[in-house]
Amino acid sequence: MKILPQKFCFFFDLRMGIVWLAWFMMLLNIPIMVLMFLVIANRNTIFEEHPNLESSLIPLCILETGAAFIQIFTNIFLINGVVKKSHLDMVPWLVINKVTIALFFITTIIIGLDLGDQLPVVIYVLLGFIAIVLTYFWLCVFSLFKMCKSWNNGDNPPLTDLESMINADDISDDEILQ
Repeated sequence: MKILPQKFCFFFDLRMGIVWLAWFMMLLNIPIMVLMFLVIANRNTIFEEHPNLESSLIPLCILETGAAFIQIFTNIFLINGVVKKSHLDMVPWLVINKVTIALFFITTIIIGLDLGDQLPVVIYVLLGFIAIVLTYFWLCVFSLFKMCKSWNNGDNPPLTDLESMINADDISDDEILQ
């Protein structure tokens, strides 16, 4: 499909960008897990200040901790899939992140309903921007998934930028001028 991204962030090689994304997401999920454990450990203090969060905070923290733990493993599969050009190793990441994006929307709505007017509009705009970025990253991985699937079906993979530069060194100056 022509509408799927061919470059990561419109500039980087798709495979390299996705490897960086997977490492970044793994490193990002570790502090998220720690933060959720701290929220659960300090829930009594939080409930004293915000009693309307009592019904939804602990289940959301447990859900987010589990999601972060699963994310770490799916990112490992994603890196493996990119390195081996195996589309099947990318499937767990695609499935889990599609669910994560949906849960992100649901969590945003629940927090909005619980806190009502206490959150400024800027927070909702920021959460919407994050959702769009997460969806774009998902589309980048899906694009690479489709490419790897076609490569595994016998199509030749296109040369990466590095491979193109290496092959360009084999061309003489006369061939370039023609």
